[in-house]
Amino acid sequence: MSLPLSPWNSLPEVRQRVAARDVFLCDCTLREGEQSAGAAFSLEKKIELAHRLDDIGIKQIQVGYPGVSEEDKQIVKTFVAEGFRAKIESISMIHVPNWRHHVEAGLECGVDIVSMQFGISDIRLERVLRTTRAEVLQTISEAVRYAKEQGAFVSFSPTDATRADPDFLIEVVRTLEEAGVDRLRVTDSMGACGPTGFRAMVEAVVGAVDVPVGVHVHNDFGLAMANVCASVEAGAHWVDCVVNGLGERSGNVSLDEVAMTLEHIYDFDTGIHLGRLTELARQVERMAQVPLAKSKPVVGENAFAHQLDNHIRGVLADPAVYEPFPPELVGNQRRFPLGRLSGKYAVTMKLREFGVDPEALDIEELVDWTRSQAERQGGSLSDDAFRTRVEEMTSSAKA
Repeated sequence: MSLPLSPWNSLPEVRQRVAARDVFLCDCTLREGEQSAGAAFSLEKKIELAHRLDDIGIKQIQVGYPGVSEEDKQIVKTFVAEGFRAKIESISMIHVPNWRHHVEAGLECGVDIVSMQFGISDIRLERVLRTTRAEVLQTISEAVRYAKEQGAFVSFSPTDATRADPDFLIEVVRTLEEAGVDRLRVTDSMGACGPTGFRAMVEAVVGAVDVPVGVHVHNDFGLAMANVCASVEAGAHWVDCVVNGLGERSGNVSLDEVAMTLEHIYDFDTGIHLGRLTELARQVERMAQVPLAKSKPVVGENAFAHQLDNHIRGVLADPAVYEPFPPELVGNQRRFPLGRLSGKYAVTMKLREFGVDPEALDIEELVDWTRSQAERQGGSLSDDAFRTRVEEMTSSAKA
């Protein structure tokens, strides 16, 4: 679908940054999403959600830490047994003394991808892990070689990469490539990097190795989506995302926003069925019991809400006047809520929506009432309240 977006997206100097390549999404809702404060998913709900993710075209699903406990291991085994089209990825923690156990647990579950993690910023090495850079290089190399000897497809995440010394990060990724890693995932674990710096980091990593590079971003400064854009412009091959942006602290980048941006701003084919994004978001909202902001882009209740008369006229003449893409594209709906700024056009349209002849009522009086009621209650006026007032006015007119 061709959308009326900004011509700046198509400038040659912009397009050359996103040369044709495969870019896919890895969903981390079942792992990172469950780490959101207050969220807890039952195994039954996790499997239901994983099937929904699989059905909408997610290529890779991250499912958790099988090495943490026997219960976690059985959960991962259950996912593998479901036979999803999407690749199943488990996490192995390599910064712990028994890291071989974590690797073996993933292998025993039969996952498609064994993903390893090791924090490489000096603050983590010195304050938490109590190790040195030299020891890190030795351990990660040994871990990758060990997993590869067992026949694993290995992805490695140097976590807290944006706060690590840049030269050490490059040394880490080159060490991992030499050890035989299949993929790399650089992370902004603390959401502590701006998009210009993030693009420079991803470009440096992509330029240093010949294996595919993906990204994992957090939203502590509200820059997660900006950093995703920077990463694909820098050559990233995949993006981790979470439904509704759930995750530690302020969360991760939201799946729906990434899918729409990659598809329509950058012209990548993600393989995602965009028309089911709103349905998916509402399902996870219920499952996690974390309310979705009404103003949430793409899937929020107010993402396609119009209140000003001029905007309503424009949308009814051609939705593209005030909408960058139609709500149907993502399974959402257009709304015309009445509020303090509603005028004659909005009220008339609402009357026709209810099958009431506007000529039968004093429109100016109804507009004044609508505005005063909305101001008094400090928000949009419900359809029920408006309908009740219309019925009162209709009865008075007949009396």
